[in-house]
Amino acid sequence: MDSIIQALSRATIRFGIELDMQADVATVLQHAQIPFMPEHRLDSRNRIDFQCGNIGIECKIDGSPHAVLRQCMRYLEFESIHGLILVTSKPRHRWAQTELCGKPFAVVCVAGKML
Repeated sequence: MDSIIQALSRATIRFGIELDMQADVATVLQHAQIPFMPEHRLDSRNRIDFQCGNIGIECKIDGSPHAVLRQCMRYLEFESIHGLILVTSKPRHRWAQTELCGKPFAVVCVAGKML
């Protein structure tokens, strides 16, 4: 999880449109040689933006803090997700928690990197 966070934190990631953010995250993962599955289905109703082994990555440019946190917690309930990284452009999505649902959780805020 640390290597993914480091790679994302060093990168310039667009955040005006969520699809651009996701494309940049995919490029970062490829350049860091981190295997991933984009738009990975966890079940019939839940699809996480990226799954890197047992680590999930969710990209958010919008949404209320409550809704985003609820979505993160829902993903962490899956056995296949052992940790979650939220990539966001919203300062209101920054949380101090390093653990949710008993699993590692981190936020990478890309605000200030708009291209």
